[in-house]
Amino acid sequence: MNTEHPLTNNTMTRSSSNIFCVRYVTLTVVTIFVVFMAIIGIAWLVMDPHDPGFRVTSLSVSNFTVSDNSQVGGKYEVNLTITNPNEKIQVMVDRFNVLVLYGKVVLSVGVVQEPLFVEKMRNKSVKVELVVSDSPKKVVPENLVKDWNKKVVNFNVKFVMRVRFEAGVWPSREKFMHVNCGDLDVAFFSAKDSGKLLGPQGETVVESVLWTPPPLNSIKVNMDGSFNPESRHMGVSGIYGDTITVSADR
Repeated sequence: MNTEHPLTNNTMTRSSSNIFCVRYVTLTVVTIFVVFMAIIGIAWLVMDPHDPGFRVTSLSVSNFTVSDNSQVGGKYEVNLTITNPNEKIQVMVDRFNVLVLYGKVVLSVGVVQEPLFVEKMRNKSVKVELVVSDSPKKVVPENLVKDWNKKVVNFNVKFVMRVRFEAGVWPSREKFMHVNCGDLDVAFFSAKDSGKLLGPQGETVVESVLWTPPPLNSIKVNMDGSFNPESRHMGVSGIYGDTITVSADR
């Protein structure tokens, strides 16, 4: 004989119904989210955003000095043209750092504070001034002194930035990029402390960066670890770097 109280049956029925409703709502929300993300992905595949182009149009140097112990000081002015090749996408550039190098030695670093917007199929010119701090000055190889005495110094200019692609109401996409403009010959003529770019620049190399760099003059560290309880072995690895370089360790 079944003596279960009717109230218990009603409570169990309502509980089962609530669980079903929660699962249904959760499944509906997840499905809508997946479909929405798929639509966004397909839309960006159709629009096919192209990376902007970069070109150093001028590089001038003033108050350039090299001491006997190969310490260098000076002021640099870099003019850059950014080209947006996309017909339907606007490009925004921010977190924009500019570095002037001799070989792999960083001589000076500058920051573009304001975001840059490049309209569809348009160009944008940017001028950046960089000054080598007096304390301490940068120590460079002897070859720079030799090149300077020959009145032609080969510089490299590197740009580190975040590029954001914007297309109307669609959610924006972004990536971090390293742009290396190499083989920039600067000639020092009548005034040995001043020089200007000779002719067109050399090769420009653009790299997309998956690891998000930290702000200027900061170091970012990412760590991870694992432990095997059976063998009782563990391991730790990490990646660290500044705006310019990234290194891995374990």
